[in-house]
Amino acid sequence: DLEKITEIICQNSPCVGAAIVDEEKIYSCYGKLNLKKVLPFIQQAMEEGRCTAVHTEKECPELGNLLLQHIAVAAPLLNEESNVAVGCLVLLESKRWTNPNREYLFGESLAALFSSQLELSQVAYQKELLRKAEFKRLQSQVDPHFLFNSLNTISYFCRSKPDRAKELLLLLAKYYRFSIRQEEALIPLAKELEHIDIYLQLEKARFEEKLIYEQRITDCFLKNIQIPSLILQPIVENAIRHGVSEDGTRFVCVNIEQTLEMLIIKISDHGSGFPKEVLKGLQEDVIDADHVGLLNVHSRLKCIYGANHGLSVLSTTSGSTVKIEIPLRKENTI
Repeated sequence: DLEKITEIICQNSPCVGAAIVDEEKIYSCYGKLNLKKVLPFIQQAMEEGRCTAVHTEKECPELGNLLLQHIAVAAPLLNEESNVAVGCLVLLESKRWTNPNREYLFGESLAALFSSQLELSQVAYQKELLRKAEFKRLQSQVDPHFLFNSLNTISYFCRSKPDRAKELLLLLAKYYRFSIRQEEALIPLAKELEHIDIYLQLEKARFEEKLIYEQRITDCFLKNIQIPSLILQPIVENAIRHGVSEDGTRFVCVNIEQTLEMLIIKISDHGSGFPKEVLKGLQEDVIDADHVGLLNVHSRLKCIYGANHGLSVLSTTSGSTVKIEIPLRKENTI
């Protein structure tokens, strides 16, 4: 309970106020620190990933006369894996008991403790999301969509091209083996692309010339980058199922590039665009059963990399593009 945490801090330390916030929301506020909104010095602490303090009213007019006798410290709560601030601990400390750097040390120590606890809870949350993603995908595909259509296609080839049928059956087994047994939180991009390739081979056998797939990778070394597992296939599947052009063609393009700080993945189609309720559902984290895979990927990305790194959708009546941005750090490469 976040409200209880801020109360305990104030009752067991010289702090006269405490709050826990993220970039947009105040989750708990106790004591003299009566925040009405997330202030600029708090946002600065989260953006820079380090403690920030304000000492005078001039530095932070919103806190007014409180800063005549107090110092306000913002200590970011960091995700240890991505080093991205997922929240911030804000403390109001009396100037009478502080000495140089003490206000930073106290805030940083508490923030480090909370970050560790947060990391443990996020690991459990990620495992649960991954488990649900696998189950939901298998559930939606096995009955009656993907598996039924694939087996129906294979049965057709059994009569006309038995060797092709055998090849497709092995691909189908490999596809489900990857989906069911995948337990790693991060996998090489090359492995995720291989999984997509298998999926598209099976769909290509079904749609033949009505399915067009393009893959554009600007740097061969990109395949060595690690990404969260099972995040691309649900988006590709969505493009094939819903991104159908007027002549019945299903076009999918996976474009992967990088900047100095970011891996950028774009998955495009030539359909008629996302329904407004689906776009709204992604923003509100509530979505219909036909697009549950998109919401799961959206939630996992935000949990791992921060609230600004969920799915970004550009939707028009002549096609849509879903974009993923993954921060590039040492732990993302192999």
